[in-house]
Amino acid sequence: MKTRRRRLLAWHRWLGISTALWSLVTLCASEYATDTRSLLRWLIACAALLVVATGYLGGELVHDAQAWGGRSSMSGLVREYIPRGER
Repeated sequence: MKTRRRRLLAWHRWLGISTALWSLVTLCASEYATDTRSLLRWLIACAALLVVATGYLGGELVHDAQAWGGRSSMSGLVREYIPRGER
């Protein structure tokens, strides 16, 4: 189970970094491009997909995949870092 969480964390981290870099590329393209609306729309659509994927993986880390099936809502990485008496 820990390897799954570590993989999720690694994917979430790298997708977050990729999202930030892609957003900077999109910003630069929007500032310096002249007549490329279709290119900008494509860049923004890809940025939105990266945000969705990164957010989904962040939710998986916090709530765990099984939380949607009726388990407690506080699981995943959060459960590991909150002391037992404070849950």
